[in-house]
Amino acid sequence: MVRRLVSVFVVIKVEKTIKCKITDLTERKREALEREYKNLQKYLHENEDVELYSANKQQADRYYEEIKAGKEYPISVRKDLIDLKIMDNVVSKYWLKVRVGSV
Repeated sequence: MVRRLVSVFVVIKVEKTIKCKITDLTERKREALEREYKNLQKYLHENEDVELYSANKQQADRYYEEIKAGKEYPISVRKDLIDLKIMDNVVSKYWLKVRVGSV
């Protein structure tokens, strides 16, 4: 009797959605985030060449197949472009650095 070993690899895609708020927002950061968001909406709805972080533009091209008039779309951030830190402190457990085109 011959026994054979069979290896099985299971790949599971794990996702975690983290909802967050912005704290200690400076005027410069607020303006940069608002500009990035507005430029994304303009890029999606009017397909204009606007100042937008290139990774956000690439994500928009890949992620949003059908654009509905009047609907606002969130900025989709690729995992390789974020700097997420877990720092369990009084303010927040998660800290995320968001990149924008104008800063």
